[in-house]
Order: sequence, then structure tokens, then C-alpha cells
Amino acid sequence: MPPLLLTVRQVEAALQLGRTRTYELLRSGQLPTLRVGRLIRVSRVALEEWIARQVAAGCD
Repeated sequence: MPPLLLTVRQVEAALQLGRTRTYELLRSGQLPTLRVGRLIRVSRVALEEWIARQVAAGCD
């Protein structure tokens, strides 16, 4: 079973983005984050939904 929450590095790898761009998306709120103490996590479902919205927006 794949993890429900992804680390920032896992998000970087999934999106094939660099660290700076990934953190820009997180800080701007474009990618929703979840804080677990000092750790930043991204819900796998939220990431998949964000990707679907980006694809749909690119098709308009």
C-alpha cells in the first residue's frame, strides 16, 4: 500500500521538479500541506488532484 502522506523529496521526485520550485508551490498554497510537528507532508490524494487540475487547465 503506497503511503498516504509524502515527504517534500517524494513530491519533488513525483513532479520531477527541483527543491526550490517545489517549496515555492508549497509556500504559495498551490499544493496543500500538512504539518506533523516540524515535518511538512503532502497528501497523496491532494497531489493527485492537483496534478489532474493542472492537466485540465492545460487542455483549455
